[in-house]
Parts: sequence; C-alpha cells; structure tokens
Amino acid sequence: ASSPKWRAIDKSIAKEGFKVVLLLRLSPLLPFAISNYIYGVTSVDFLSFIAATFFGFAPGSFGVVYFGSAGKALMAEGGLQTSSVPWFVYLFVGSIVVLTGQARNYIYGVT
Repeated sequence: ASSPKWRAIDKSIAKEGFKVVLLLRLSPLLPFAISNYIYGVTSVDFLSFIAATFFGFAPGSFGVVYFGSAGKALMAEGGLQTSSVPWFVYLFVGSIVVLTGQARNYIYGVT
C-alpha cells in the first residue's frame, strides 16, 4: 500500500469517486466483482459509491427490462400483428440472429 502508483490511484478515486465509479459501472471492461474489491480497498466515499452504482446500473437494467417486455409482446398471442414494439427492436433482434449465425459459420469454418 506504500507504492507511489497505488497512492496516486487511491488519491484520484478519493477525489473523483463518483465519476470514477460511474464510468466504470457504465463500462463493460472491468468485471463488477473486481471493481467492488478495488473500491473496498480505496478511499471512495460510501455515498458516492452507492449513488454512482445506482446511476451506472440504471441504463443496463432499463435495457434488459425493455427487451424482456418486447420479447413478451412478441410471444403474446397475435405476435407481430398486435405488438406495440417499435420497428428498431425487430431490426436489432434480427441483426443479432444474423450476426450470430455468421459468427458461428466463421468459427466453425462453414461457408
């Protein structure tokens, strides 16, 4: 803990804790378990940690809930005819299916 590099990281997290936690919560680059351990050993303020975690998780949570409700609407009786799902949701789901198939073909060498 006496490393100059670690002190610099701890000082920056303590100074800008909300921003650091928020940006790392929005980014998929650092797994949450690892970042939780890092925040536990640094001087990040607890209130900043809780607030940034709430706002950092919100976009992903809303996206998952929206796509879940869109999927439920697609599977409901009538499917596409009675669904109130916007066109871009169908485009997104369709592109995921196509790209997954292309990736599978590329990985397994099927042309």
